[in-house]
Amino acid sequence: LRVAIHTPPCNPHIQLLSYMSENISLLPEKVEVIEGDALNARQKAQALFVGLGPPDLCVLTKDYTPGKLMLASKPQRFTYYHWILGMDSSSIYQITNYFDSLVATQEKKGVARGAYTLASLHYISYNAFRKMDLHVEVCKPDNATTIYAVDGSGGRHEVDDSFWRQTYVCQMLRYINGPTRETRPLRMYHTLTDKAGEESRFLTMCAEFFQEAKTALVPAPTPRHTSDTEEEKAIMDTVDSSNNLLTTTLCYYFIRHHRYEPLISFLTNWRESEPNVAVPISGALVLDGDMEKARALLQAALVADETDPSIMLALVELSLKEIQGMPPTSASRETRLDEALKLALKATEAEPGATRGWWGLARVLVEMGRYEWALAAMNHAPELLDQDRLNKTANMDRIGVPQFSRLTTPTQISHDVMVDMQDEVKEFDTQNGEQALRLLSGASLSGDGKIVYELLSDIVSKVGWENLVRARERVLVRPAELERERSRTEKLSSAEVEQHMEAASKADTITESMSLEDNAISPPPVHNPDAGDDSHNKGIQNSPGLPPHHVRRLSAVDSQGEKKPQLKESKL
Repeated sequence: LRVAIHTPPCNPHIQLLSYMSENISLLPEKVEVIEGDALNARQKAQALFVGLGPPDLCVLTKDYTPGKLMLASKPQRFTYYHWILGMDSSSIYQITNYFDSLVATQEKKGVARGAYTLASLHYISYNAFRKMDLHVEVCKPDNATTIYAVDGSGGRHEVDDSFWRQTYVCQMLRYINGPTRETRPLRMYHTLTDKAGEESRFLTMCAEFFQEAKTALVPAPTPRHTSDTEEEKAIMDTVDSSNNLLTTTLCYYFIRHHRYEPLISFLTNWRESEPNVAVPISGALVLDGDMEKARALLQAALVADETDPSIMLALVELSLKEIQGMPPTSASRETRLDEALKLALKATEAEPGATRGWWGLARVLVEMGRYEWALAAMNHAPELLDQDRLNKTANMDRIGVPQFSRLTTPTQISHDVMVDMQDEVKEFDTQNGEQALRLLSGASLSGDGKIVYELLSDIVSKVGWENLVRARERVLVRPAELERERSRTEKLSSAEVEQHMEAASKADTITESMSLEDNAISPPPVHNPDAGDDSHNKGIQNSPGLPPHHVRRLSAVDSQGEKKPQLKESKL
């Protein structure tokens, strides 16, 4: 229902001018420097929106009329803006109701300093399915509305019923994922409650657009350096029904409340047409304590689609969970690791330019005790750019955050409203040592950087820091130095070449004679294709069914016939 404004039986316009201040109760707003800055900044950034896009933007226009004592002042127009998460704006009526509620909650003040009248509202919400912004303009006093959609190049389009429903789904997905730091002040609505049937309505619309989400709701791409081969350039992270933003957000929504059955029930509808939905279903089953059912489900999905890397890596993850607690020499543990190794290698073959397969392979190799191979696999993954640095420099431009002149200060601020937060000055911030430790904190990492940190920490916990450094030198540093040495000796005379080769040979002899401490890291086993299987030579070479080209990717034969992990320039 619309919020009615009850006034005494007199001229309502005079009554408004007599009492209304610029502040809206409980809601601080930012005042634009120049009228239209917020809209222009969002339009410029729209082509750069990634994922689900930024929260909804609400721009208010307020007309100022000077009071009786403000003789030098003139009537002016100011524009204010704030962001919104979780508001149901699936129809024009919801947005006009919101405008009426803002008018009704304007704070009152004395007539001497003038009055502010809400003249118009401009509401913008991003439709990630069609990569367009929904624009709704509402003008007082009769709530005249204008509705249209704007694409990244500024072109206008008509809005149909499907567009409204898609926009609503994106609004709720953004609400589930939570706010961003750059969009403040932000009003948060607590929605998707069972009382009004909001959750069932939301899930119905999610089911309507589930197939479209596979190609439309793609996560923000991870910035990487150029891959080494054309094959890797063409294949990056695969987005499917198991890991698009609709599926992952729904998983987060249900799992954080330990509601596994509704998630499984929703995703089961697509098991026949989309075998990889078994991946999130199996994840819910594992959290619910049913690993056997999860394995059976994933194996059936892999039979339906033998080339799906998402299913392969889900089985790898499940195998790593199953071996926890098994004795190190258990036959079941070795069987699970062998299966996981083959699947991880097949996943890297299916998408060599993606990082997730290489991380899964590295985790399996760590559990097998093949730490040098694990470092080689981690090094072979596509090189990532500095994500934190990119976020700091590009986030503001991607969201479209304009400049503002000041922040309004209502008498009270609702606990559902997030305003700009300034970091408190702490006592230890001035101490260099503590500041350095804060910068080194692994807890601040996210994404692929966090995965690498966890893998290296796991290796350190198993073999110690010194052995990790030695393994890194053998696998990453030493080959690169030898390659640079070879290129340099090409320019030397024959006598100098012999001298350098003799010194390098002595260095190799000394290095190989060094024994590692307890929990030593053994080099990758030597594989002789003419000899039979050696029972003690376990690992990558003699894993059952291992394709030969995987061994060639991870190992290279040196001049003496010993296999070493093949390496690119060191990135760890």
